[in-house]
Amino acid sequence: MPSIDELHSRLEAARAQEDSATERELLIQLGDASSADARGEEAVAHYLAALDLLDQEPSIERMQVMDSLGKVYLFLRDRKKAIPLYEEVLDMARQFGDQRQVVVALGSIGNGLVMQGAHGEAIRHYREALELAQGIADLDGQANSLSNLGIALARIGQAEEAIPYFEQALALRQALDDKLGSSREIGFLALAHLEAGRLDDALPLFADALEVARQLGDRQAELFRLTQLSSLQLKLGLLEEARSSTQASIELAATLGAASLGIEQSQQLARILTDLGESKEALAICLDLLPQVEAADSRIDEGNLHWQIARLHSQSGDLEAARAALEAAQQAFQTCKAVHLVKRVEADLLGLTSDQPPLK
Repeated sequence: MPSIDELHSRLEAARAQEDSATERELLIQLGDASSADARGEEAVAHYLAALDLLDQEPSIERMQVMDSLGKVYLFLRDRKKAIPLYEEVLDMARQFGDQRQVVVALGSIGNGLVMQGAHGEAIRHYREALELAQGIADLDGQANSLSNLGIALARIGQAEEAIPYFEQALALRQALDDKLGSSREIGFLALAHLEAGRLDDALPLFADALEVARQLGDRQAELFRLTQLSSLQLKLGLLEEARSSTQASIELAATLGAASLGIEQSQQLARILTDLGESKEALAICLDLLPQVEAADSRIDEGNLHWQIARLHSQSGDLEAARAALEAAQQAFQTCKAVHLVKRVEADLLGLTSDQPPLK
């Protein structure tokens, strides 16, 4: 595979010669190379440019490029672009009778639905994908569908039910000699053990999955394993270890352009620093994050961050700033109609007095 720099040079030459076919092929190769190097925004730009050069009518090549673009959108957690894109891919795959691509598209739509919290609808997509994959003996599709089902079940509090799905997916990955896929399944299995309360079983699984990802040079998998490991370390009270893992994940997320994940991990670092008694540093992190979270247009995340800031101000004795942050959290939660959170913030506002202990 040529280097990205070499591909750029070839692209310039193709454009100078007005060779649109070669230009399109090089743009796709650049998209693939950027995606493999976890340069998500660059990959998106290349794939979109390639699609502009393709006939706008449905075609197998157009479907394949859209599939590649959709994968990058999902990596960037851009569900608003990923879901409608994969709905188009699904229509084309059915039109062309490409059953394996139908399995991929169903699973990818499900992944986008999970990101927006529509777990029940996602599970229906995953089950449809699994049934189809079993019918055409698509082992990779079966493994993906089983894994996706496990993830969705774990996220709605059914971790015990998720464990068998991850175990089946891992067995299929091993049968396929898919080391990278096995690493991912080990990570998911570890997370399910964690959510099920089996912390001692989970910790070595996370550490193993992280080491495999590093050995394979898979930086995206390394990032996800780091986030999972740091979360477990925090739950186990291993604060210094959690701080180290979380800081490493923030640095890697910045390198990979995974802004949303970087924000999540930065908030976690603030919680760790708070537990370590470093509230001033934690508050600085949260205040730095606020413009990014507001720009991300997620009122739940915005409300939770304001709430975290309110707690930190309260602990430092700045009740006026704490009240302002609580009011901002209340407004954010009201906007997205999170009634239960609004009520909890209102209770904190009532209890925010100098003769009461700081907010927790």
